[in-house]
Amino acid sequence: MTFLLAGWLFFTLVFLMYNEKEVIVRYSTVNPGEVKNYMLNVSDSQLSVLVRLSGPFLTEQAQNKMNLTDLEDYKKMVVWLERVTHVGSVMQEPNTTEEISKPWTIILQDNDLDFREGEPRSAILSLKLNSTNHSAYVLRLRTTANQSTPFTLNYKINPLDDSTGVIYACILLFGLYVIIIFEVICFKTKVHKR
Repeated sequence: MTFLLAGWLFFTLVFLMYNEKEVIVRYSTVNPGEVKNYMLNVSDSQLSVLVRLSGPFLTEQAQNKMNLTDLEDYKKMVVWLERVTHVGSVMQEPNTTEEISKPWTIILQDNDLDFREGEPRSAILSLKLNSTNHSAYVLRLRTTANQSTPFTLNYKINPLDDSTGVIYACILLFGLYVIIIFEVICFKTKVHKR
């Protein structure tokens, strides 16, 4: 029983510590006509970023209920991920973009843009294979609002995807069931021997 429990605890700790990622938090605003840039320190050939934004955003349900004409009239914040060419620590200008992720559009509230009011939103932005070694990743944000848009940005580089997390959880749960069944069998055999 001790070996089973020790093995289960070992794998639980390994799975808890595996792929533990640092969450980076930024508080900022995007001014009208400005593109806000956040350089990501990543050397991977593939990149996915879990982005969580809190600010004056409509709920996802309210945004999904809107028709196309309503969506065009509302103020928006657009978030995307880019791979850009650079040499050393200085990025080359102009036309440095190599690849752009699918843009994530978030509808802003119609009233006063206060980051304490609104809805937190999240999405995973991804880029595929990197063709060159002299590339950097940049998370970019811009808004169509005519005033500054405050927001809180949290991002996690290469988050654990849902299918892998479910597999890990199933393995841990199966191990726990084996320990419970083994303990019940041992307990019943001890009771019958008396």
